[in-house]
Amino acid sequence: PEVLKLMLTALPNVAFDGWSNSTFVAACREADISERKARLFCPRGALDLAIAFHKWGDDQFETAFTKKKISELKVREKIFYLSKVSRSGEE
Repeated sequence: PEVLKLMLTALPNVAFDGWSNSTFVAACREADISERKARLFCPRGALDLAIAFHKWGDDQFETAFTKKKISELKVREKIFYLSKVSRSGEE
């Protein structure tokens, strides 16, 4: 849960600073988590946040994908649906 909180807090800064140490430090400050505590669950700093982001995105995609009865769709509908989910993270 704290990794998720920190990762979500970091996202606005990623557009400007990438997954950098400055992003990590800013996310710690904005999430009100000490950098020392954050290093306990993110020892590699922003790299661990980037990995958490990709795992979170995969989980969001899988959740959206399993909600839909994909086997009932035509191939073109599957492609459309999956491209929509991958872009927006929504159904």
